[in-house]
Amino acid sequence: MKIKKLIAAVTALVLVGGAYPATAERTDSSLVFAAETETAAKMSQSFTADDITYSVYSDYAAVAEVSQDAVADVVIADEIDGKPVTSFENGAFDDVRGTVRTIKFGKNIKTVNEALLYECSELTKVECGESLESIGCAAFAYCEKLEEISFNEGLTVINNCAFYNCTSLVSLEFPDSLTEIKTSAFEMCTGIKEVKFGKNLERIEAGAFCDSDGITEVDLGENLTYLGSGAFSGKNIKCLVIPEGVTSLTDLCPLYFKYPMAYRDCVIKIMNPECGILNTVNTKDCVIVSADDSSSRKFAEFQNERAEVNKKGIAASRITKKAITQKCPQPALISPTFTV
Repeated sequence: MKIKKLIAAVTALVLVGGAYPATAERTDSSLVFAAETETAAKMSQSFTADDITYSVYSDYAAVAEVSQDAVADVVIADEIDGKPVTSFENGAFDDVRGTVRTIKFGKNIKTVNEALLYECSELTKVECGESLESIGCAAFAYCEKLEEISFNEGLTVINNCAFYNCTSLVSLEFPDSLTEIKTSAFEMCTGIKEVKFGKNLERIEAGAFCDSDGITEVDLGENLTYLGSGAFSGKNIKCLVIPEGVTSLTDLCPLYFKYPMAYRDCVIKIMNPECGILNTVNTKDCVIVSADDSSSRKFAEFQNERAEVNKKGIAASRITKKAITQKCPQPALISPTFTV
């Protein structure tokens, strides 16, 4: 607290041209000039258009408030007073969380703030602008009627819990520009049935699609390097191909999180023979498809050895000798017998 007061006092002195030692006169003058310039840049004017108030700064504008009088279908302007609308101020949608129905972002919006549209109970559709780069933590969490969102090319990251419990989402198509989907970003999105990932996706973090039980099959692309624990934990995944760029897994991490017993007849195809599985968990009746001398095959053999030693303990992971280049076999075609 004392440090904050001290900083505030020094800043106040700078802003009003307070006294400084004579020996530092030139430096102090430059500091005063810089502070005055920064202050001028931060000063804003307010403009209202279509019941949306914008704060206009020296080189950009931000959405400050969407009024209760605004229409349910909100369109964010591209520019206000000649300045590009690039961002939102905190709480911009607080007054319309129960009424906004659709949102179209302007072409210059770069980020969606943390919890910006949290719990907008009537929101059904979002159209991202062409400049959007990131979606903040819990930005759309608990928007339970959200059915459609169009992601733009240029989006690079979707942050933690961004779409948590958006239960009406059915289909997702991510742009090639997207590189990260963070922890629990789409957790509890129980309505999702189809997911199409872009070709440059590198990271899917823990629980990203946990409990999104409508997903039955996933193509992770070729450039993925990290797959977090329980990324696809649910009850209905039947086939999962782990790309060659993924070098280690924890607890068969794409699946194990809440339902270690839920993956009977699930096929996990591991493309990298050096990909290690770091812990042993109950992966009963899960088929591991991998190269003969791979780390994952050794893991499965170890699981079976444990099962032989203690049949009442951890169950075996079955192994298939199917070629690594073969498509995931259908569960109904998989023999229940364990073969090495």
